[in-house]
Amino acid sequence: MRPVKGRIEFLGEDITRLSAFARARRGIVQVPEGRELFPRMTVRDNLLMGVATARSRRDVDAGLEEVFRLFPRLGERLEQSAASFPPEGPRAVGG
Repeated sequence: MRPVKGRIEFLGEDITRLSAFARARRGIVQVPEGRELFPRMTVRDNLLMGVATARSRRDVDAGLEEVFRLFPRLGERLEQSAASFPPEGPRAVGG
């Protein structure tokens, strides 16, 4: 959606007319309210969605490394279906 009036600034830059893709490249994303997982995907695939705008493989690896630092048990569950997590979902993922 485009604003009807006014401007949107991020770190001193006018991003009002930037595309969603261009905003995402700057690190601005929308996070769904419910912190939902994609249930038909593995934990690995859900995590890769979170680094989808990374510019390089190094950035992807760094992003995943940070996730594993915060939630060490995720490494054990990479091939597990996200649908197999209990109703509290993402909170249980890092467990």
